[in-house]
Amino acid sequence: MMLWNADLYESYGQERLQPALDLLNRVPDGTYSRIIDIGCGSGMSTLPLERRFPEAEIFGVDFSDEMLQKARQRSDKIRWIQRDCSQPLADLGKFDLVFSNAFLQWLPNQEDFLASIVSLLNENGLFAVQVPNYDHMPVKHCVDKTAALFGRLFQNQDLTVCHNRCLPEYYDILCEHYGEVTIWKTDYVHVLDEHQSIVDFVSATGIRPYLQVLDREEQSAFVQALLAELEQAYPTQKNGKVLFAFERIEFLAKR
Repeated sequence: MMLWNADLYESYGQERLQPALDLLNRVPDGTYSRIIDIGCGSGMSTLPLERRFPEAEIFGVDFSDEMLQKARQRSDKIRWIQRDCSQPLADLGKFDLVFSNAFLQWLPNQEDFLASIVSLLNENGLFAVQVPNYDHMPVKHCVDKTAALFGRLFQNQDLTVCHNRCLPEYYDILCEHYGEVTIWKTDYVHVLDEHQSIVDFVSATGIRPYLQVLDREEQSAFVQALLAELEQAYPTQKNGKVLFAFERIEFLAKR
């Protein structure tokens, strides 16, 4: 099952990029000769790394060929590699900065992944991560309630999208393996014209597994039911806009 729609994902490119830029701004100045962006997708989060560290050898690694096709069009200096990022990457060598934007949530066994990154870091290397806290947001509850209405159509289907941990859990896991941990949470409030825009935002990833199971008529019914839930969860403002707060957890962990 494909979780990505590259074109739709990039239709809200600036909204998705901003957390990566904020994370990069928290990376302290220093010498970062080798950098890897794990789960680089279409390269949106990798290009800022190239701009800030133009002399570095930079790798962008992702499983999706569709995303990497877009990434390769963005830069021929970055080494784009198609790999299952949940599997060991030790053969790529060690890095001064391991960067990962909106990838961690896809992994069921995040504890092992977080522990494994230590072996990728040079001495004093830095691990920088942004993870959407999707499972704890109202939109996820709206999707769950909508899916329950169509329960028979989703029988025997694995529709799990994200595997979020809460911030204290991430902190405890990181402290077992890293010497210095800085962690924070931010709500990125997107001002949207209508509730349909929330559907569009999550259609690229969050509800795509549900839609892939349904035929066209069922998809339309699903979206209409989801819209009704979203209208209850996200009230319309006085000026007609809809405020869609997207919660993200970010951290820096130093070896």
